[in-house]
Amino acid sequence: MKKSLMITFLLLCVFCGCAVAEDVGFYLPDDCVMLQCAPSYDSWYTNDPEKLEIMCTLKEYYIAQTKRERYIASGDVILLCNPFIFQIDQTVNEKTVYCVARIDEYGMYQDKALLKHVSLGKSSFSCYRILYDISDDQQTVQSIHQPEKDEEFIPGYGCSTQGNNGITDKMIMIMDDNDYSASTEDFIDIYLRMNKITNCVVHIDM
Repeated sequence: MKKSLMITFLLLCVFCGCAVAEDVGFYLPDDCVMLQCAPSYDSWYTNDPEKLEIMCTLKEYYIAQTKRERYIASGDVILLCNPFIFQIDQTVNEKTVYCVARIDEYGMYQDKALLKHVSLGKSSFSCYRILYDISDDQQTVQSIHQPEKDEEFIPGYGCSTQGNNGITDKMIMIMDDNDYSASTEDFIDIYLRMNKITNCVVHIDM
């Protein structure tokens, strides 16, 4: 069933954190103990090579922008990226990707009854124009651009809708038609299954 994205866009176009363990970035109730997160691999969530490349690129960009590497590298949180590609323009020497992506951090903890929990922490949703240089079959990121409020993000798509930077009605319709929910909820289900984590409660409220 198609999901409406408008509320999601309005809520997620800026970084937000739960009311929390301030440094870690996710809600840690009293009498609970933080757990180290098991590994996560992008190949669990898609086998599309373009999406895999973008997931890697945007996760590296997120870490550089937010300075969150020590929490992610240590396993205090896991980082999940769910992109949607609108258009790829490619020449012999360059490739430009127009996409949106939801990037989420999740943390794990255990309560006093020894029940495990996974909790959504810091979250972002944004448009990205990624420019790659192509040389000898190698692709290197040249630049990543996030549009301003009144900027046309994809040529011919118009300017942004209702204050969402870069996102237009046409883009929303395309995402709806492709059942893109701008969520990592399904990814977390896969993550738990692949790591054989059972009896775990997932908290995704913003």
